[in-house]
Amino acid sequence: MSRVDCNKNNEASLRVQEGAARKKRKVGNTSMVIAVGDHNTPGIHSHGAQEQLPGHGGDWSCDSCTTINKCYSCRCEACGRSRRFKKKEILEVQWDHYGSNRTIVANQPILFIRDHGPTESLREMANSLYDELQIRMTMDKDNLQHSDFFEGSPISNESRVYWKSHLTNDFVKGKMLDQLPAGLSVKDNATQKGIAFLNFEQSKCDTHYDRDTSILIVMSGSKHVFLAAPNELMAKCERAENNSTYLQDINPFEEEKRGKWEWLECRVTAGNALLIPQGWIHAIRSVQSTVAISLQVETSTNNKC
Repeated sequence: MSRVDCNKNNEASLRVQEGAARKKRKVGNTSMVIAVGDHNTPGIHSHGAQEQLPGHGGDWSCDSCTTINKCYSCRCEACGRSRRFKKKEILEVQWDHYGSNRTIVANQPILFIRDHGPTESLREMANSLYDELQIRMTMDKDNLQHSDFFEGSPISNESRVYWKSHLTNDFVKGKMLDQLPAGLSVKDNATQKGIAFLNFEQSKCDTHYDRDTSILIVMSGSKHVFLAAPNELMAKCERAENNSTYLQDINPFEEEKRGKWEWLECRVTAGNALLIPQGWIHAIRSVQSTVAISLQVETSTNNKC
């Protein structure tokens, strides 16, 4: 069994873990996500103080002595315990079926889900990309051999567990157009039509935003993604790199570093894809042996490159 096929057996288990890790309140095609531990029982904060109580006009109950306090008070009148407010809820990304024929407007993230998981051809491509990228990582960039998949030398992070490499236009045209959700096409004038990502261990990319709209297709493994709409806070970004701009002090995976953005969240598992509109900031954490491809796209009825 290949390393990528091993991920297939873990997908069902991953979905069960995701369900146990959060409670969801459906809102149309979106879900309000409340992490287990944020609420011990319905209407109760993690520290025990109740939310608005019926008939009390927003008054709150102290978890220490159960005294009912006025809505405007920040400490319990009886025992002095501080009142803590409900944590900001995180919405899940809107989702759609992979083969849906609806019109796509690329101003909101969309998670495209395949009904039956990744296709066999997608698994085979993931194995091929994984194996060849491993070989190219060890080669001197001046002696790189011709590749049907990659152009140029692969790039890694400092720990060398996360790698990326540009894809050839021939590979994108010949293999990836059929993997796009209906209504999307590869951007005609894109300077980087496609990039492959591979990580050997669990890893996270820094929070950033891109100049162009892209589709992130997960071929094996899974990615946990936070996204937020652009706003004036982006002017404080500290580092620009090619097509991306990084916000080094923002990390939505740590609650105290989420800043003032309204975050969306999703998990992109093997076979599924995430549309990331231009300018939307995002941070991504990948499980071990995840293979994914990002393509610069635009909305269109005809796939073209």
